[in-house]
Amino acid sequence: MIWHKVRSADEPPGKPELAPSLERLIFRATPNRADSEFDGAVSDSGYNTALIAYKSLWAR
Repeated sequence: MIWHKVRSADEPPGKPELAPSLERLIFRATPNRADSEFDGAVSDSGYNTALIAYKSLWAR
């Protein structure tokens, strides 16, 4: 599990984009890992989920 202390409660007023942006980045390809590798790892483990709440961002 990856736990980042980035939550909606920490965002500056009027700029509610930090937590959703980080959530999108967590599930993207990297220079060392292609989309297909990530998709394969997700298929093998059977899950790919995230939750953004006022006090937390949770990704599994």
